[in-house]
Formats: sequence, C-alpha cells, structure tokens
Amino acid sequence: MTVSLPNNIQDGQPLTSAPVMANFNALVAAINGLVTSPVNLTINAQTGTAYTLVAADANNIVTMNNSAANTVTIPTGVLPVGCAVVIIQMGAGQTTIAPTSPAALYNASSAKTRAQYSVVVLYHLASGVWLLSGDMA
Repeated sequence: MTVSLPNNIQDGQPLTSAPVMANFNALVAAINGLVTSPVNLTINAQTGTAYTLVAADANNIVTMNNSAANTVTIPTGVLPVGCAVVIIQMGAGQTTIAPTSPAALYNASSAKTRAQYSVVVLYHLASGVWLLSGDMA
C-alpha cells in the first residue's frame, strides 16, 4: 500500500498546526488500515515420536513433547507455498525435521533441534522447496 500525504508543511511550523495535524491524522488512518486483528496461532501439541504435518499446521505451531528422539515429516503437496510452521521441541527428545521425497530442505546447519525448548521455523518457499531456520544442532 502506498500512502500519499500532502506536502504543505512549512519548515518551522508548530507541530500542532492544521497542516501538520492533517498529515499526522492521514498517516494514522493509513496505518490503522494496515493493522488487522491480532494473530492467534493454534498450538498442535504432539506427544509421539513421529508426526506428519497436516494442512491445519500452516502458519501455526507444532510442539513435540517426548523424552525420546522424534521426527516431524513434511508431506508433499499438503501445505501451501508461502506458509510457515513453527516447531518447538518441548521434551528432552531431539526433533528431526524430514521432508518426503523429492522435496528439498535447506538449512544452515542441520535439520534437528538443538535442545529442549528449541524453536525452529519451517518456511515453504516454492513447490517442494523448504527452508528451516532457528535453534538447530
């Protein structure tokens, strides 16, 4: 969105002058037009050692709470391009994020969370192309 404001403010004009206030009010109205209701993410709490993401996980949170190592699998063709999924390792068991073939998963270090309470975010960049970012091993 482009916001165009009148250019009728003179140097040295008091901040309470009519032109300054008109510009300020126009800016506030434009910003208010961009702001929507607060985002409420849904938490999908998992306690098993294996979980495959579902469409409802898009733009939400998945927690993995298990004392054993566990895996979150990225299915093919289920989550929309442009979505993100937050994954949190709640338990002691390290969480591995694994794509199904032939998807590509790009990350800076590994596809595993580092420790209990680690948070990673999975971004769906393009069809079959994922990026994993966050607190990884």
